[in-house]
Amino acid sequence: MDWKSNKTLALVSEEVKRLHKTSQNICIREWFYEGHVLVVADYAAQIAVREKINLSTPVLASLLHDVARTVNVDDEPDLTIRSDDMAREIMAKVGVAEAEADEVCNIMKIHSCRGKVRPDTAEGRVMTTADAMAHLMTDFYLILPFKGWLTATDDFDGYKKWLLEKTQRDLNHKIFFEPERALASPRVQAFQTLFGSV
Repeated sequence: MDWKSNKTLALVSEEVKRLHKTSQNICIREWFYEGHVLVVADYAAQIAVREKINLSTPVLASLLHDVARTVNVDDEPDLTIRSDDMAREIMAKVGVAEAEADEVCNIMKIHSCRGKVRPDTAEGRVMTTADAMAHLMTDFYLILPFKGWLTATDDFDGYKKWLLEKTQRDLNHKIFFEPERALASPRVQAFQTLFGSV
């Protein structure tokens, strides 16, 4: 099923697109919606269909994850809190039931899988896997410094350290399905070949 044919998901996607296209941040405005958000949503739908999981919740979480970046909120915990608020506003506007909105926001809060936090629902595992795949299977790790969005590091060594740690977390903590792990593993090995190991 093409998730874009679902009216609610399409309405949320349009609202998220508008927020990205009006962002003051050049990376968010010019690349992030098409280059990351839609890619995550597409992976989530593909995995959900294959695994026979309702795709609405993981696709909503994919479209709305980190939505506060569109208004220049980048640091935790503000990013999670503001993204939750914005996601709930958007979902209420298009008629998403409160129970599903709660589930979507619960997935969004833990999708980064930092520390020992992992998703405990099938929908959460789908979205988290989709996010990792969008990082590893696109130009995500190369476009961020090119667009000047990666400000967490001041030099190339800092960037390498960040990239190597994040690619390992993507592969080892965020991918919950074997077909995606098989596709992503060579990408992580390629990053290690280029940049070294953690």
